Amino acid sequence: LYYLFPPFYLYKMKKLLSKLQKIDELKAAITDNIGSQNTEQQHQNGVQESWSMIQVLSHLVTAENGVLAYIGKKMQDPSKIENNGLSGIFRSLLLSTLLKLPLKFKAPSALPKPKNTETLADLKANWKTNAVKFKAIIDNLPPNFEDKQIFKHPVAGKFNLEQTFDFIFDHMSHHLIQLENISKSLKK
Repeated sequence: LYYLFPPFYLYKMKKLLSKLQKIDELKAAITDNIGSQNTEQQHQNGVQESWSMIQVLSHLVTAENGVLAYIGKKMQDPSKIENNGLSGIFRSLLLSTLLKLPLKFKAPSALPKPKNTETLADLKANWKTNAVKFKAIIDNLPPNFEDKQIFKHPVAGKFNLEQTFDFIFDHMSHHLIQLENISKSLKK
């Protein structure tokens, strides 16, 4: 299909790059929010929050590292990657909707408890490295792979790359609200 309609392939790649750009912009907003606090405040737990700002960022970076590791594993044997279907679209929309609601969720048990010992600079550097890796995935994605189930969310199931980027963005947006709440509680 993509060989018959190259503009469609280029459109999909441009869309993926646009989503990655929005993720990078949200990362900047998150790190700016955390950076507006002093080091002690960054590591201090909020009044109503169980995590510090650094722990929230550590969780986001760890989740993104997990996404990259899973994609890397799947790309070792691309012949086993299944096509995405309607159930993937439904699960992606459901997860996106849930992450936009003012609800608290427990982190999947597959993820370790976030550390409170890392620095903002180290976590930002990790995120910057991840951005380069995601760009390389897009640049090296074979035609017809953008609809393959390239990532498996621990709860919601398998997603294609576009849905994976949507999850990353929605997950970060969800935690940006948490960071803003922590920030407000530190100013009291």
